Amino acid sequence: MLFPDLPDRQRATLLTVSERLVVYKVYETAMITDGKVFAEAGTVYGDPKCAAIADDESWCAVGGASVWVRVAPPRGDVLKSEGVRLHHVPELRWIEALWPLGDRLLGFVCVDGGRRRIGALDVDRLAIEFEI
Repeated sequence: MLFPDLPDRQRATLLTVSERLVVYKVYETAMITDGKVFAEAGTVYGDPKCAAIADDESWCAVGGASVWVRVAPPRGDVLKSEGVRLHHVPELRWIEALWPLGDRLLGFVCVDGGRRRIGALDVDRLAIEFEI
C-alpha cells in the first residue's frame, strides 16, 4: 500500500503519483508528500479534480474550479519551503485534466464558456496559451 501512514488516509483521495511523490486531497485541500514531508499544493473550491507532477518533480499542479501550481526554484525541491512558490491561477477555470508538457509546461483541459479548450501554462511565467 502506498504510504500506509498517510494522515487522514480514510478521507484522502489520490490525485496523481510520480516516482517519489504523491498528490492527494482531503476535501478542498490538496497535499504533496514523499511520505515524510507534507506540503500544501493548493485549496480548490468544490474539491480538486485532477493533478500533475513534472517529470523532474520540480513542480506540481492541482485543478478543479481553478488551478494552483507549486513550483520549486531551479535545482530545488518542491517539498521544501525555501524558495518554493505557490501560485493561484484563477483565470483557468473548470479544469478537467492536467499533465506535464515538458520541464516547465503544464497541459490542461478546461471548460471555457461552455466549450472544452486545451492549452498550456508556463509554470514560471504563468503565461497561458490556448490551442486554436
